[in-house]
Amino acid sequence: MSKAANLTVNAVWSKYAQGLSNSRFIATDIFPIIPVAEEDKAGKIPLVSNEAFEPSQSKRAPHGKTPIVNGNPITGFATYAAELDTLAYGIDITERKGKVLDLYKHGTNVVSNKVMLNREMRTAALVRNNALYTSGNTSSPTNKWTNTVTSDPIADFETAFGVIETNVGDAALKIAFGGKSWRAFKKHPIVHAMLSGNSTKVITPEIAADILEVDQVIVGKSVYIDPITGARTDIWGDDVIIFGNHPPAGTQTLYSHAFGWTAAVEGFDKGPAINTFTSEDELVEYVRAFIWEDSIFHGQIMGYLLRDTNA
Repeated sequence: MSKAANLTVNAVWSKYAQGLSNSRFIATDIFPIIPVAEEDKAGKIPLVSNEAFEPSQSKRAPHGKTPIVNGNPITGFATYAAELDTLAYGIDITERKGKVLDLYKHGTNVVSNKVMLNREMRTAALVRNNALYTSGNTSSPTNKWTNTVTSDPIADFETAFGVIETNVGDAALKIAFGGKSWRAFKKHPIVHAMLSGNSTKVITPEIAADILEVDQVIVGKSVYIDPITGARTDIWGDDVIIFGNHPPAGTQTLYSHAFGWTAAVEGFDKGPAINTFTSEDELVEYVRAFIWEDSIFHGQIMGYLLRDTNA
């Protein structure tokens, strides 16, 4: 039996912990979770070549030979190695009397949010890194969106859409806004000018998706506290990530053509798993959160990074 299977998981607290991530974090919207067996917790994914886009002579003369394509399906590999992220929160016996539910909820909230915050920061560090994208798949608007007189966010998006379409054809797209970029976008007069048929005059992510003709718009508003300066810092800043949609749920595998994945060991693929353990003297009980995964960024060609949208 695997080590993962031997872990006793508290289903009640795990369900509570997993529910915390629905509206707070966007990492797994960008890199959806794909379960992998524990024995496959490290591996590599083939990178498919462009041969499907390359024209070939296919005409056959009478009694002639069928033209042959000399296949070159793989251009390389992306590697991954799932690592265990785990944190525990201690509840002393002198503190928990009469407060069991509140303290267990608080401890579960703290440790699960911390491991999910680490995942969010790890994913953001990848998809906000200009150097990791295919050449030509990043830009920074010359006219920043906070300058509403000279900027045109819609034109900036059209440029990005054109690049992705040139790379991979007609891809269904999603957009992840950093919170600062979102605030500038939703207030921009050019965007509001496209709301003539909307009586509310309020830009929501759903309305933005309609305006931009994409499958979904999501907004990252998570922050972290810098351990050195103590300053609160936006994880997603004023960047926007446009990326190719993923295959429908139930059809996804690590080998599906996609922007990226979160490879999670089976049993840890629903979100943080929670269990408890006690100290040797049995005076402290700990609530512990686990995620066992790695983020894989391998589909840069079907993504586009709009950096520093604001002044």
